[in-house]
Amino acid sequence: VLVTRAEDFREEHPNVYQDMVRNGMRNQLAAPLYENGVMFGNLCLDNFEPSEDVDVLEFLQALAFFLTSEIQTNKLMRQLSELSNTDLLTGVQNRNAMNLKLPQIKGCSLGVVYADINGLKRVNDSQGHEAGDRLIKRGAGVLMQIFDRMDVYRAGGDEFVVLMSGVSEEDFMERVQQLENILGKTREFAIAIGFRYAEVCPDPEAMIRETDRAMYLDKEEYYRKNGGEGRR
Repeated sequence: VLVTRAEDFREEHPNVYQDMVRNGMRNQLAAPLYENGVMFGNLCLDNFEPSEDVDVLEFLQALAFFLTSEIQTNKLMRQLSELSNTDLLTGVQNRNAMNLKLPQIKGCSLGVVYADINGLKRVNDSQGHEAGDRLIKRGAGVLMQIFDRMDVYRAGGDEFVVLMSGVSEEDFMERVQQLENILGKTREFAIAIGFRYAEVCPDPEAMIRETDRAMYLDKEEYYRKNGGEGRR
C-alpha cells in the first residue's frame, strides 16, 4: 500500500500538486491490483483519516484482494461461457449455443440457412481427417464472410445453421444471394444450402427442419450432377 500526500509533490511535481489541490485531495492511499503478477490498476482512497477503530491500511489491502479475486472470477466465467458456446475448430457458435438461442427468437422475424459441406467423407477417406477439418473450417469461413459470427452455428460434423433474427426479408435474401454468388464461383469445394424466411416465426426448430429438407434436395441435385452418395 502506498501513501502519498499532496505536499509531497509541491516542489518536484507541481502539476500533480496543483491537480490534487484543485480536487481537494490532501492525501491518497493506493493499493495495487495484480493479475498473474502484473499490476493492472490501483484501488485508491482519498483524504483518509487514521482511525483507532479501523486499520485503514489493512482494510484497503483486503478490499484490493477481494476486488482482484472478483475480477479474475468474472473473467474466468466469461472464458468458460465462451468455451461452452463456441466451436473450437471453426470459431462459430456451437449446438449448445444454438439450443440456448432458439427460445429467445420465438415470435421474431427469422431467416434461417442450413448449410452442409459436400464431399467431406471423400476428403476424410482419401486425404485424412486433418484435410477434412480444413474443409470444415473453410466452409465456416465462407459463412462468416456473409453472416455475423454470432449468427452462425455448427450444428454438428459438416452441418451449419445460420439464424438471423429481427431481420427484414430483403436484408436476409440479399445475404443469401451473396452466399450463392460465392459458392457459385468457387471450384475448391461445394456447400449445399437450404433457406427460409418468416416475418413471424413461432417455431424456430420447425423452421430449421424445413431448411434441412431444402438443403437435402440441393445436396441430392449436386450428387446427381457430380456423382456421389447422398448426404456424405
